Amino acid sequence: MRAPAVGLLLLLCCCAAAVRAIEPGQRAESWSLLSSEGMEIDFPRIAEGRAALLLLLGPRCGDCSAMFAALQGLREEFANHQVEVYVVGAADAAGLEATVGAGHDFVLVPDGAEVGVQYGASGPATLVVLDQLGKAAMVVAPLGDAGWADAVRAALGRLVAPE
Repeated sequence: MRAPAVGLLLLLCCCAAAVRAIEPGQRAESWSLLSSEGMEIDFPRIAEGRAALLLLLGPRCGDCSAMFAALQGLREEFANHQVEVYVVGAADAAGLEATVGAGHDFVLVPDGAEVGVQYGASGPATLVVLDQLGKAAMVVAPLGDAGWADAVRAALGRLVAPE
């Protein structure tokens, strides 16, 4: 009985190592999917040369309307620096559009469950702030951190106007 338990433990350790969360300073993993508008999104190449926000939505975001409003505000605040918000969700296009709602100027990328796994996202939402070279400058769980928007604003400010 002991040998199968050890084998199972080794299998779990190997799988856990394969799914590693992106950390600050690490280059964003590449992926290519269609946006909800049918445009091919080749990430992070599409954002090269400018900062970007990558929001990875889990299958159950719940009431994320305040988070989306704050992201829209950040996008507008940094519009002159061409900061885009890429929202990647596991749902199909209609489901992702319904989750995000109207009035947001985001690039919606449906059917992206594998991207969340690739980045090691956990919980209902994970936000990655990317620098101009496609490296993670910050990783935050916006629904679990009351000060996330201010922290992201400060990170974006450092990226677009470094000291």
